[in-house]
Amino acid sequence: MSSMEEIQDIFHPYMTHIQVVKGDGHCGFRAIAVTLEHDKERWPYIRNQLLGELCHLEAAYRIMFHKDYDDIYRSLNFVGTGEAPFRNWMVMPDTGILIANRFGVTVNYLSKNCSCACFPLWVGHEDLPNHQKITVALVHGNHYILVQLEGEYPMPNIAPLWTHYKNNSTIGWQTMHR
Repeated sequence: MSSMEEIQDIFHPYMTHIQVVKGDGHCGFRAIAVTLEHDKERWPYIRNQLLGELCHLEAAYRIMFHKDYDDIYRSLNFVGTGEAPFRNWMVMPDTGILIANRFGVTVNYLSKNCSCACFPLWVGHEDLPNHQKITVALVHGNHYILVQLEGEYPMPNIAPLWTHYKNNSTIGWQTMHR
């Protein structure tokens, strides 16, 4: 089965590029590193930045992620080299919220069964006029790849966590999303 078959058909006409990264349990973090114009080997930096985001605002994220907080923490807290065990794989779409907040980007998460968009929770789009839109897709149930969407592509639904926990000053993301 190809990667295209693992992404909802509605996005296919807008996909201009797919980039597959090494599948060693760090693929989600590698994909984010590449899309943020870092070397794919900078995945430890991405993990560290996201772990810092999670810990810096621990009280808010514990409320938001509730029982999933510890799983997200474990997924980010990897030290060493070599393949990452399952517990250290990226947890999406929840980690999309952390990525959006830490790097000031819109994260489109695509998969066969679920797609959603994550925006920064506490910074409005007017404060990030040149923000980047990044798209990662989960394929084959265990591998993240980069997807480039171009044109007037349909936006995935907004992540329910964002809708529930966003700051009122960020409502512009929702308007821009429409």
